[in-house]
Amino acid sequence: MKDLSGKVFNKAEEILLNDKVKSPSMVAGLVSSEIYYVLSQFFEIQRNSFSSNIHAEADGVLNISFNFKANRVLIKKQPNQFE
Repeated sequence: MKDLSGKVFNKAEEILLNDKVKSPSMVAGLVSSEIYYVLSQFFEIQRNSFSSNIHAEADGVLNISFNFKANRVLIKKQPNQFE
């Protein structure tokens, strides 16, 4: 059973690697939107200020850079946080 799960994991990893390398624009769009979503939970991002550059290298490693301008930080104060 352990050998089978290892083979399945290796095959899934290979498919994900191939998808990143063969469809970099699709992966870049998905990753960029997810990064934006997470950041928007913590920052009030100025309209049209978010930009990202996501590049899949030949070995499947993602090279990610992004920037944005934020009007304010959206962190809620916990009650009695520092008492």
